Amino acid sequence: MQTTNLASSIVGHAKTQADFISAKHKIRYVESNNIIPGQFARIKFPTYGNQFLDCRSIFACFNLTGLSDDPDAMLDGSTAQNLMSHIRVISGTSVLLDITNADLLFQSLYDINNEVNTSDAQRYEVGDSTDANKKMWFALASPGRQYIVKLCPKGSLLNMDALLPVGNSSELSVEITFNTAALSVVSSDSDATWVISRFEVHCDYVSSHVISQWFANNPLQISTTNYDYRYNSIVSTTQAQFRYSSALSSLDKLFVILRDGSTCSLLATPDKARVSISGANLVSYNLLVNSTRWYEDDILSCYEQFEEFRDAFPAVIHSKFYDELYWTISNRFGINFESAPAAFHDWLLSGQNTAKQNSDIVLQVTFSSPQTLRADAFMLSSVTISLPRNGGDLMLTF
Repeated sequence: MQTTNLASSIVGHAKTQADFISAKHKIRYVESNNIIPGQFARIKFPTYGNQFLDCRSIFACFNLTGLSDDPDAMLDGSTAQNLMSHIRVISGTSVLLDITNADLLFQSLYDINNEVNTSDAQRYEVGDSTDANKKMWFALASPGRQYIVKLCPKGSLLNMDALLPVGNSSELSVEITFNTAALSVVSSDSDATWVISRFEVHCDYVSSHVISQWFANNPLQISTTNYDYRYNSIVSTTQAQFRYSSALSSLDKLFVILRDGSTCSLLATPDKARVSISGANLVSYNLLVNSTRWYEDDILSCYEQFEEFRDAFPAVIHSKFYDELYWTISNRFGINFESAPAAFHDWLLSGQNTAKQNSDIVLQVTFSSPQTLRADAFMLSSVTISLPRNGGDLMLTF
């Protein structure tokens, strides 16, 4: 029995006094009135004296109007995050986060974490609904439908529990390259496209003398999740090897999607970032880490594969997307390199130290019939953000 908590609930307790003041801000993109597919945008986070950016609070808000003669045209996938294909977070000249194929990662993380009890209001914000609703939204007259989405993936620098001393460091900015129409829309109309207006970044700034004093006497060191993208392809083979070079000191997870490379970039293909090759084609797989087999015995079936995937991403046990279709179009590889128990993952760096390896990580897969496909992979690692010099760049350490 938790006697301390019980006593506290009976006799009550007083909150510790503090001087926190939080203010909400909207940072408007003003370089152009509209954003179109393929456009680059840079958003600068302003500094307000000795204030701190609350990384939990950051999200993008915008309106989107679809442009097409096809009444069935709609945004592809189940989250408007798919509209962003490349994300970079920069402090001065230091790159803190750089994610290629961010649309694929956003959709994948959404599918992992979206569960049956997610509210309809939350789904509506990001654009997750029936095809009928998505077609109706795409056809709305200007300014179109408003969407609200997180700006960066879960656990990364601008989407985590952390305060950044932006008033005491170099200018912080986020760079977004927006997706092409072919990768973000599904339509039979080859000219189908979209236009974004009123693009804003919403965030909170916190001011506190207590926090300022703490940062004055303690160095900034934040552990966050980094996402490195890797690409491979194979042509008509039953045995494939996918190599992943890495010099990370804490590689936590490997996430791999095998897809049909001939259709996953076509405008007319629905769910381009969601549909994988059939898991029924899988015979076995294993991993070579520093030339040593990661699994003593090969993983032999989709059932074993799912157990390994669940170990890497526990949220899939509640996911709506990962139902019986895991054995077919929602098949994924998830490999967990964290050796400490899950309860310690937020506190201990326990991933594979690939910086000490003398060879690549190699995923070896055997199929029941020859496959021609592309392999999209993300390497999730724990990295450190620090501020070595007051007024200087925030720095990234792998």
